Amino acid sequence: MGRSRSLRVCLVRPPTLTSTTGLGQDAVPPLGLAYIAGALGAAGHMVHGVDAVGEAVHQYSRLRWGERALLLHGLRIEEIIARIDPQTEVVGVSCMFAVEWPIAKELLYAIRSALPDALVVLGGEQVTACPEFTLTTCGVADVCVLGEGEETIVELLDAYAAGRDFAALAGIVYRSRDGNVVRTTPRARIGAIDDIPPPDWSCIPIETYIDNALTLGANLGRCMPILGSRGCPYRCRFCSSPRMWTTHWSARDP
Repeated sequence: MGRSRSLRVCLVRPPTLTSTTGLGQDAVPPLGLAYIAGALGAAGHMVHGVDAVGEAVHQYSRLRWGERALLLHGLRIEEIIARIDPQTEVVGVSCMFAVEWPIAKELLYAIRSALPDALVVLGGEQVTACPEFTLTTCGVADVCVLGEGEETIVELLDAYAAGRDFAALAGIVYRSRDGNVVRTTPRARIGAIDDIPPPDWSCIPIETYIDNALTLGANLGRCMPILGSRGCPYRCRFCSSPRMWTTHWSARDP
C-alpha cells in the first residue's frame, strides 16, 4: 500500500549541553539528520529543519537546573518552537547522548504544547539504546526509531499518512492506542549504503559550520563530513554502537 499523501515534516536537532571548559567541541554538522531529510525528501515529503546548534553557534545560556559549569549551547527552547512551521504534521527529534536527554525531554513537552496533533518521532544513539525508558519517562513522544533511520522513517510516515497501525513496521518502539509501549521486530541493517539518498543539507545551516571551522577534524579550509562507512565490529562495554548499528561494518565504494 503506497503513501496516501505527502506530510509536512520538521526535523529538530536540540541544543546540546557543554561545559565552560569545552566550548564549541559539541558543534558539528548533524550528518545523520541530513540523511533523514534526504530520505524523506526523496519519498516526496515536505521537510524543513531547526538545527538549534547550527543556528546559534555562538549562543550559550545558563541552565535553569544542574551544575553552574554546564551550559546550554544553541537556541533556547522557545526560539526553537518559534522556528517550527505551525502546519507541521510530523516532528522528528534527534537525541544522541544521555547527557542531552533532559533538555531534549523539555523540548519535547514544548513541541507537544505547540503542536498537540503532530506525530512526535525520536531517533539517535540515546533513543536507540533506551527506547522504552524514553517513552515511559516522556509521555508526549509517540515513536522511537531504532538504529539506521532512512528506511524506517519513510515506512513509518507511509503508515501514518494512510492511517495504518505501526505494529507491522520493523525497527521501532511506539506507544500504542491503549497507551502501552510496544517494541516491533528488529530491522535488518541497510545493505547497500551507496543506494541511500544523499544527505539534504538545505535544512541545516552548513555554511555557518564551515565559516566557523566546525566541521569535525582538522581545519583545512572548506570541508564537509561524509559517510564513509557504517557500523563497528567491536563490542566495547561502554559504547552504544552495537545497539545502534549491530556489529556489522559496511563501507561505501571509494
